[in-house]
Amino acid sequence: MPLGGAYPDYVSEELRRSLTPGEAVIGVVFREGGKQLFYAPALPPGLSNWKEWAQSSDVCLLDGTFWSENELIGVGASSKTATEIGHTALSAPSGLLREFPGSPKSRKVLIHINNTNPILDEESAENREARDAGWEIAYDGMQIDL
Repeated sequence: MPLGGAYPDYVSEELRRSLTPGEAVIGVVFREGGKQLFYAPALPPGLSNWKEWAQSSDVCLLDGTFWSENELIGVGASSKTATEIGHTALSAPSGLLREFPGSPKSRKVLIHINNTNPILDEESAENREARDAGWEIAYDGMQIDL
């Protein structure tokens, strides 16, 4: 499903002209045996067209790239904000922790986590806050059964 947004910086202007702008970011829905998984490794800021799919899914694998809007700037890794790169920071007023409480049916897993994101530290307040909000934090080798 198209989620809108913008193409990453590494997509050339020439290639951008040949692509459908509304499909710069996509989510994928998998269905099997009455179960549904929704996968969206990027959720552009300000969009909510994905929420119905996520709420109706048994498992949601969603964008956990950044904790804060200025995360990359703060560590000196970039001069761009999370929004400028096409991600909504988890802790932002419109971030996943506040805007997507999920549903009793959904298992919520944060994926595509940048190495600067403090949720990767299992002892951090940010990790605890995400888990207290009902989120799992993906890890290498994680397996999910539907």
